[in-house]
Amino acid sequence: MYKNMYMPNITNYLNVAGRLLILAMPLLLNDFYKPLIPQEDVKLKIILDLLIYIFWQSSVIFLAYKAKWFTIPDLGIYFKNLKKQILWGLVFAGTALLVSLLIFIFKIQIQEIAGIVLSDSLYYEPDPNWKTWQTGIYAVYLSLSAGIFEEVVYRGISISQLKKISNNTLFLVLTSTCLFVAIHWSAGVVTLMEAAVFGSFWAYIFIRNGRLLPLILAHFLYDLCFFCDVQKNILGFLGF
Repeated sequence: MYKNMYMPNITNYLNVAGRLLILAMPLLLNDFYKPLIPQEDVKLKIILDLLIYIFWQSSVIFLAYKAKWFTIPDLGIYFKNLKKQILWGLVFAGTALLVSLLIFIFKIQIQEIAGIVLSDSLYYEPDPNWKTWQTGIYAVYLSLSAGIFEEVVYRGISISQLKKISNNTLFLVLTSTCLFVAIHWSAGVVTLMEAAVFGSFWAYIFIRNGRLLPLILAHFLYDLCFFCDVQKNILGFLGF
């Protein structure tokens, strides 16, 4: 009797957990090879990123859709009221930029007061021999791919999967955020902090309004600011 009562729930949990693991696998494994590649070999990094991240992640999303793990409406990509969605995307991006500045200031203060260095790594350094337009295209590519894939997978698909277990907002936010933090495992403490804050905020926004385009735009703009050192330049201007 008890076995029959709990087995369907356990099976459902395992199914959802397995699907989330499969969806996250490209990014969970993506950073294993990067430390092994010479820093100056940017072209090889781009090729591997296209093969392992873009092609693999796209294939996983396509197969998940064909397997009916999610539907297009689950993604929350709607073009109605596009101007309003763009405006909200800009607001979310500005909020993320402000929060990231506070986190960077916290990092600096912790280092100066307690002598604790919070790690922060980046494996996507552009080729120093590139022209400005080449570096710009590279930054746009990195920001756009992250903005689209991470929002589609870790907000759109993941939250639709988690709703098969529970519709509790706190559960959906915390679980999807934990997965989002996990895929940034190699990027350092500061990036993990940002992933936790932004993942929670964006998950809550998506659950409340069901619109993904503002979050894709916000994610893209925030990453673009990061790759273009906007935060560091602002902090330098402010004297930090």
